[in-house]
Order: sequence, then C-alpha cells, then structure tokens
Amino acid sequence: MEGGKCRKARIAAGSVAPMPLRLYKVEGLLEGAALSKDLVSKAQQLASEIVSPITDIRATEEYRRQIVRVYVKRGLKKILG
Repeated sequence: MEGGKCRKARIAAGSVAPMPLRLYKVEGLLEGAALSKDLVSKAQQLASEIVSPITDIRATEEYRRQIVRVYVKRGLKKILG
C-alpha cells in the first residue's frame, strides 16, 4: 500500500488447480487501485472464476471455489487493518 492504493499485489492459490497458481488477473485488478469493499468483492469473484478445482474425496469443486473467495477476502482485509 502506498498513498492509500495498492502498489503491488501477489496472490497465489493451491489445491484449486493441478498445480499452485498465481492469480495474475486478480493482482492486476488490485494494483494501482484503492482497496474498498467493492474492489474486494470483485477480486473474490474474479479469483473464484480463474481457479479450476476438482471434486475429490477431500472437497467439492464448489467448496474449493468458496474457500478461494474467503481467503482472498481475509488476505485483503488483513492488509486494510
């Protein structure tokens, strides 16, 4: 954060694709923007659309998508304080 705006963002997700992946589109959405509730919601939605989770014995695809949304929100809220 610099001057109330996100200077640089790095977000990665695991267990939602064949390999851990960087969420470059979410990072691009955040960089240069002032963090707000609306922006956090957009980041959550975009993150859940980017991932390609599977259903297996550990979790369903829907659950994994929801968890991505939850952790994106938690991470951004932690930055906001």
